[in-house]
Amino acid sequence: MRWNVTDYQRTVLQHVGVTVPPHARVLDLGCGNGVDAEWFAERASETVGIDLAANDRWRQIDRPGLSFGVGNAEALEFADSRFDLVFLKDVLHHAESPERVLREARRVCKPGGTVYVIEGNRFNPLLYVHMTLMLGHQHFRRPAFQSLVRRVFPEARFVHFEAHVYPFDNGIMVGLAHAVESGIAATPLVRRLASYNAAIATRSSP
Repeated sequence: MRWNVTDYQRTVLQHVGVTVPPHARVLDLGCGNGVDAEWFAERASETVGIDLAANDRWRQIDRPGLSFGVGNAEALEFADSRFDLVFLKDVLHHAESPERVLREARRVCKPGGTVYVIEGNRFNPLLYVHMTLMLGHQHFRRPAFQSLVRRVFPEARFVHFEAHVYPFDNGIMVGLAHAVESGIAATPLVRRLASYNAAIATRSSP
């Protein structure tokens, strides 16, 4: 069985409008198995992936300018203004202090740089059954997510979108799935349940 993992990744990044500036230094915070860090490394001059524990897949990735390390997102061992872009996907709901994670992301992002924050929507029906009831992930309600981000990034803008990993990679099936996702995003009452909340913030000067 082939899953649409690459398509899913591309869909998520497109929805939040990720752009990698020339010669960028990128931090993928909470990088997991390194899939997103690998994508950034194809475009940035330097990419660092950080997670609480090492992942076996890190050793299989060989990209110029890409490195991985173990670290705590609430107390990063990087200098202020170290990165042009900081990326956090499905990180905050795991943290003891999500606000501290955001403050660290802001600290290590240089003025004028961009921080992208992506989190599952707690009340998306599929995510709630699978991730919350079955796996115990405590995703944020949309108002709580926005309030949390605005405390650290008052300048942030927010987007909400639908994206899922499916157990198929057939072009026609994926196209139909995207049509359903677009329908959800375009329907006023239903789009409140879209699977992801995201924030994009260009860091202002301190």
